Amino acid sequence: MHLLELAVVVLILAPSALSFVPAASDGGAGFELTAIATMLHNIALVALVALLVWRSSEPLTDLGWRLRRPVREVVIGLLAFPALFVFAGWFDRTLQRLGVPGPARAATFLQPDSTASQLLIAAVLVCVVAIAEESVFRGYLMLRFGQVTGSVVVAVIASSLVFALGHGYEGLSGAISAGVFGAFMAVLYRWRGSLIAPIVVHFLQDFAAIVVLTALHH
Repeated sequence: MHLLELAVVVLILAPSALSFVPAASDGGAGFELTAIATMLHNIALVALVALLVWRSSEPLTDLGWRLRRPVREVVIGLLAFPALFVFAGWFDRTLQRLGVPGPARAATFLQPDSTASQLLIAAVLVCVVAIAEESVFRGYLMLRFGQVTGSVVVAVIASSLVFALGHGYEGLSGAISAGVFGAFMAVLYRWRGSLIAPIVVHFLQDFAAIVVLTALHH
């Protein structure tokens, strides 16, 4: 048990070691190091919530890790994505017209260049992030907020707010968009009872925004 706890803590702390590696503040090696640090951090968070649930003698299926009818769930995710993608674009444009501020400076260190190696790293990154964030924000936080408050609605709202706060680097408009996206994922998760469809949607959303747009713009 102590070994598991130690491994999780080391995984959480490991990304900070990358601060000793010289890198550009944006682009190039900056993206690669950011991607590695982000993946390590997300893997550690998933390990932590899995450990916490396991130590509480709860089945890991309570995190939404269910493989029931996986093909059907993947198809539902694929069908849900286009509607969300169109809505997200419209919502972002609406926030811009309303004058809601975006980030003070673009987070270019989160964008790969158009080289095949960086696009591959970006594809792996969005896959890891989709699985990890859905496990943590939808699986774990909705479970715990629901248990603490006794309300599914509060669990959806609270987990979406925490998700939005984690996107503060995107400015107020980005945080609001992330909160709305998180609420959509929470409702989808509650409907399906599995994280498969939300993970598919989350992956496609980030893949389109990070990998596809980068490839098209270069």
